[in-house]
Amino acid sequence: MWLGTVSYGAYLWNYPLTIWFREAFAHEEVAGVLAAALSLLAAAASWRWVERPASAWWRAREGAARPVPVGARS
Repeated sequence: MWLGTVSYGAYLWNYPLTIWFREAFAHEEVAGVLAAALSLLAAAASWRWVERPASAWWRAREGAARPVPVGARS
């Protein structure tokens, strides 16, 4: 379940990290494992500090914009 939550972020982070680590390390195996691990870490961080707050802000914004029916009790 957790991987499904961060999978798109991991997808976005994986390519640049793989390219960067391929240049930095002589062994592609080390670069691949390191890029995969850091992709998951970066995806979790971006979900926690970017996506989740943006989603909460958007939900609050949508809730504030809804019209209240006449005669409805709060």
